[in-house]
Amino acid sequence: MLGVFLILAAITSPQARADPAKEDPIVCKRSLVGSTGSRLRSSKVCMRKSDWDLQQRHTDKIVQKINDRGATAGEPYVGVGLTPQ
Repeated sequence: MLGVFLILAAITSPQARADPAKEDPIVCKRSLVGSTGSRLRSSKVCMRKSDWDLQQRHTDKIVQKINDRGATAGEPYVGVGLTPQ
C-alpha cells in the first residue's frame, strides 16, 4: 500500500508535471519548395524538436546506406538511384 502511495505522490508532484512544450519546443525552419520549371520559393515548416531530430536521423541513415552500397560496389554512386556501370 505504501508503494502505491509513493507512486501517486510522484505522479502528482509539480516536478513530474513539467511542461512538455518546454522540454520539446516547436522549432520552425525555412524549406525550399518547388517543382521542375517553377521558381523556388521557401515555406516555413514547424515541428517539435524531437520530430526534427527523428527526421535528421532518418536522412542520415539513408545517406549512409547509399554511401555503403557505393563503397561495396567498387565505385561511389554519382547520384541517388544510379547504379554503377
